[in-house]
Amino acid sequence: MSKGPPNKPLERGPADVKPALRGHAHAEARLRESDETLRDVAEAASDVLWARNADTLQWEYLTPAFDTIYGMSRQKALAGDNFATWIELVLPEDREHVLGQIERIRDGERATFQYRICRPADNEIRWLRDSGFPMRDEAGKVAHIGGVGQDITRQKEAEEQQQAHFAELQHHMRNTLAVIRSIVRRTMEKSESLDEAAAHLEGRINAFARVQAAITRRPSIEINLAL
Repeated sequence: MSKGPPNKPLERGPADVKPALRGHAHAEARLRESDETLRDVAEAASDVLWARNADTLQWEYLTPAFDTIYGMSRQKALAGDNFATWIELVLPEDREHVLGQIERIRDGERATFQYRICRPADNEIRWLRDSGFPMRDEAGKVAHIGGVGQDITRQKEAEEQQQAHFAELQHHMRNTLAVIRSIVRRTMEKSESLDEAAAHLEGRINAFARVQAAITRRPSIEINLAL
């Protein structure tokens, strides 16, 4: 009995290969479009996106918002030992905190921290909030650290103003209570009966309330209140 030729594995002909190549090319094109879109978003963002080498802590990437926030060009910021250049911008009293947070990120944690910088262009103090995260390589080692930096100067100024107003209100309330206690004490000392004290006290409290209303309307007014 004669044997025919051995069976050969099926081979993919041109008609099979072309659709696969087209699909691969289409996937690569979509990936490039996605990368370009993300890059466009990053370039237009008002917050600065940054990346550092985890070993040297040298900046490797900065978005254009850096120029506006820091008052320094990215080209200058990325030159030389840029970590030393950057840490010099951080106010001395904030540096230890900042370095500690960066070490946390190098160790694989996420960290959000606030600090102040002095812009070299105009010596203006800016408050920044950085949200940093580790970037690992295929072996799981932290190879880079990335983050987003936001200028929160206006927010900080608003908080400080609110705190000042609250402190002023507390001071005013303490003074008001002190005056009321004084009115009550003096009224009780000069009154011969509770009915007389109540009558005098009501009049004096009403007079004090009118004075407070006048001061509220015209803070610069000078009133001599004899209670």
